[in-house]
Amino acid sequence: MLELPFIRDNKETVIKGLNKRNIGNAAELVAQVLEKDTLRRTTQYELDQVLADAKIAAKEIGQLMQSGKKEEAEAAKIKTQDSKTKSKELGDLLKQTEEELSALLYSIPNLPND
Repeated sequence: MLELPFIRDNKETVIKGLNKRNIGNAAELVAQVLEKDTLRRTTQYELDQVLADAKIAAKEIGQLMQSGKKEEAEAAKIKTQDSKTKSKELGDLLKQTEEELSALLYSIPNLPND
């Protein structure tokens, strides 16, 4: 199995090598892999941002509770519910994208030696 960074850095070499192995849709296959990789990386970035925001919100809720501002803390808790829902959706999308990317990578054979 070819590594993703190798495919990303050597797109043309991979396509030429796959054409040598008579893989007819080599360019399309490489394009699909790169598209899924971009989606995976974007989704991972968004998930990381949502989790970081949730962590900051949790600290703020703790500080509000300690200072006795329970009403404000409850309002902040409601906002964090949206973050939890979004993080779950992003996590599911990330898992699905990673599985699809792995399946695509497994379908690409190794390149022949020059």
